[in-house]
Amino acid sequence: AGARKWKIKVTQLECGNPSLARAGCVQYFTGPAGGPVKSYGFPRTLRNVDYTTCVRQEAGMCKTAWTVAGGDTATPDAFHLVDSTTTGQSGTNCANSWVMIPNTCDGIPAAGFVDKFCGTFLNEQNLAVASSSVAAKSFEINYHSKDAVAADVETGYCLNYSQTPC
Repeated sequence: AGARKWKIKVTQLECGNPSLARAGCVQYFTGPAGGPVKSYGFPRTLRNVDYTTCVRQEAGMCKTAWTVAGGDTATPDAFHLVDSTTTGQSGTNCANSWVMIPNTCDGIPAAGFVDKFCGTFLNEQNLAVASSSVAAKSFEINYHSKDAVAADVETGYCLNYSQTPC
């Protein structure tokens, strides 16, 4: 075996630095737009996980819009969080794995208000057959999967985000 060399840059940030992720963020993204934001293990789903991915709120920005990276024709499937449906699911229909996007619908609970998404399309409408952008006043997504998840079938998620001005 040959000798290996590594160059590793370590940067320490002081408490209160705006580049620090808030407590509880497992993944942290910066910038007014970005991605891909991928579930761990993508394009496979890990079982028994529950974690939060955060986006730093940039100056003058009040919302984040989430979209499926590559659209509905991406290969591998960029949003597939259930093994038994061919539609987008939301709310209580998501039992084994889901993405939660807090404060959707401008944070105003109303008829049809949902913040939990699963299925094969990211869409606020239940039983959707295409993905759409999901906007929220929050700057995070939460991912949850149970042991019952079919890790050999589901791909997880691969999303892009963009922030919108106040």
